[in-house]
Amino acid sequence: MNTNKKNCFIRSVYPTVFLTFTFFIFALFELYLTNKGYFFFSGDDLLSLSFLLFVSVTAMILLACFVLSLLSVRLLSYLIPGILALGLSLYIQGNFLFADYGVMDGTPVNWSEYRKEGVISVLVFVAVFLIVFILRVALKEDSFYSFSKAICLFIVSIQIVTLAVLFVTNGGLMRPDEYVSTTNDEFDLSTNENFIILMLDSFDSQAMGEILNDDCADEYTDALTDFTYYPDTLADYAYTDLAFPAVISGELYYNDETYGSYLNRAYGDSPLLNTLEEKDWYCGIYTTSLFADNESSLKIDNCKKIKRTVSSHKRLAYFMYKLVGFRYLIQPLKQYCWFYPDDMKADLVDTGISGVDTFNFNNFMFYDGIDELHTGMDKKSFHMYHIDGTHPPFDISPDFVDTLANNWEEDGIYDEARAMMKLVSKFLTKLKDIGVYDNSTIIIMADHGYLQLRQSPIFLVKGKADSHEFEIDDRQLAYTDLQSIFANILNGKTTADDIVDIPAGNRERIYKYYKWNVDLGYDSYARDLTEYRVYGNCWEPDNVVPTGNVYSHGIK
Repeated sequence: MNTNKKNCFIRSVYPTVFLTFTFFIFALFELYLTNKGYFFFSGDDLLSLSFLLFVSVTAMILLACFVLSLLSVRLLSYLIPGILALGLSLYIQGNFLFADYGVMDGTPVNWSEYRKEGVISVLVFVAVFLIVFILRVALKEDSFYSFSKAICLFIVSIQIVTLAVLFVTNGGLMRPDEYVSTTNDEFDLSTNENFIILMLDSFDSQAMGEILNDDCADEYTDALTDFTYYPDTLADYAYTDLAFPAVISGELYYNDETYGSYLNRAYGDSPLLNTLEEKDWYCGIYTTSLFADNESSLKIDNCKKIKRTVSSHKRLAYFMYKLVGFRYLIQPLKQYCWFYPDDMKADLVDTGISGVDTFNFNNFMFYDGIDELHTGMDKKSFHMYHIDGTHPPFDISPDFVDTLANNWEEDGIYDEARAMMKLVSKFLTKLKDIGVYDNSTIIIMADHGYLQLRQSPIFLVKGKADSHEFEIDDRQLAYTDLQSIFANILNGKTTADDIVDIPAGNRERIYKYYKWNVDLGYDSYARDLTEYRVYGNCWEPDNVVPTGNVYSHGIK
């Protein structure tokens, strides 16, 4: 190899390493470390494959450059600026041009709403390439490659320092042990007394109202004999990460503390959990995550402290680099990298860990598991089942068959609601079959709604002594009433009228809406919480009015 070819090949090393380091190392670990609380796995699970990809792709590009240097130094001299421009474009797109594409809750991005951002993204991409190639032509060859080397080393140095700071401030790559909901005693109910909550995620009261007008509505109301339905019930928050701990604890979050600090306080001070512990009830809460990370979780009997493992490191790399692509690629390519983050957890969580089976809130798994309900517990029992409910995508037919439709259209919630009524009917029938229906207080609810601002969940109650046709009660409830309702149950109230002792009439209620945080970790804060005052039926949009209070920690 002559000196000219050798120099040209060496000049390709700096932009190549800059490009691959930016995408395969910096982007990945910066994403992980800044969102560590969200991910269920440790950063060291990413190390081997990320460095393998970094080395492999770097080697392939350099091999191509080496071969090209033997064939045509001129062509290689124009490929090198292209590699530099691509690296710069990725770096700029990922760190300076990433738009807020809305809630990553499974709802597909409506890209037509982001045409402006798309145009800017493409223009910047083209501009970077033009500027780099103009410099390549305008500058002397040695001056351009000195510039290329300097900018590559400068940015990579910044990236290394950034990762080092993030590594130190976020406690390294290792995640602490996690408190999880196991399947222990999931279907083991008490022969003495049961307090059961069936929480169907996202089941909206408007969807319930719609299906109660079906021709087959009698099937639903017959299944719900003895229940009182409170359609005018207001949730606390729009999404499960805040709504669920608020249901359990009655403690509200105002963005004035980290999420982890709130969870510690909420679970530690929960009247429900503390009363169950004082009265020596079995406490089982079955959900995909306990939304807690401290010893207070151990008040929950099926809670175990574990270290999560992933079932496939290759699949982990696939999902994580799709997240990297969603952030770092130009907007026309981002749509191919979009996915629902909970799909990653469902796909990768190793549910069998050292003999511990973690709960999965899949509707079909719970529907099949209902057959396992039995009596085997002597002490009084609290069982709370939180399942997927009517959460999108809507892919269950009214007769509870998986349609594989992957439907994200809003009106899909109605068939999903009909499917949930089939599940509820099977659940209640099984309770009767095993002889615990009459010794059980049962609440059927959602943690939040789905339509409009997600403010209106279903809420139904059956006391142990209730014996009547399905009833609808128009009293205005709020989830801030729940701890009082739970206390009434644990203090021996046996009918819905006594359990839900909220006066009739109009009352002012408060609700907080926010965009869901895919990156809401224990050490972070929620997006802005916009407070709404509700006076009148909570499903009427005109009755849901901003108070002007926005609880912010700078995350829109």
